[in-house]
Amino acid sequence: MNNAYFLFLIEAYRVGDLSHAYPLARGSAPLMVAVGAAVFVGESLGAGELAGIALISGAIISLLFIAGDGRKAGWRPIVYPLLTGLMIATYTVVDGIGVRLSGSPAGFIGWLFILSPLPIAVIAVVRRGYMVIDFLRLRWKPSILAGCLNLGSYGLAIWALSLGAMAHVSALRETSVIIAALIGTFVLGEAFGPKRIFSAIVVVIGVVVINLAAPQ
Repeated sequence: MNNAYFLFLIEAYRVGDLSHAYPLARGSAPLMVAVGAAVFVGESLGAGELAGIALISGAIISLLFIAGDGRKAGWRPIVYPLLTGLMIATYTVVDGIGVRLSGSPAGFIGWLFILSPLPIAVIAVVRRGYMVIDFLRLRWKPSILAGCLNLGSYGLAIWALSLGAMAHVSALRETSVIIAALIGTFVLGEAFGPKRIFSAIVVVIGVVVINLAAPQ
């Protein structure tokens, strides 16, 4: 699922703006995680948590009506981020179940990060050939940095999944949508930034409501 996530995420960024694709993918994931955790683990949500989910849903729907330029119009900038969100939700539930059954969060995280990159590495070599070596030779520093950040961020998330409800952990992770909206607007100069920032803020408000309403 992790490798499918990366493939859909690449396509989402290729056809759409960061400040649109990232909030849509990340904002949709907690809703799907809540459903998956309820079905497969028996985790339930209260009225306050459902209200938070409603806020997140409303913000996500609003993103669908914020258009970019003509090149990025159509179904792809919507479908690919939503498929990315589905993959996030799937691997979150699977990893949440796995880390709880493993009895060793550190061991589970270690094996996950050793094995999960192999399929996408093979795909890259098959599709790009020697270009992969050239890319790594020229950009090995940012590649190592990105890998370390990925290991740290999701490693912490998996550890949190071993301690708390999956939907809450997933929702709390998605506060990063504000950072993505800010980067897309002020660093990448993407259009419609203020509207997307507002939608991202509503997503985070929904995240806060979910976590405040969660049983202590």
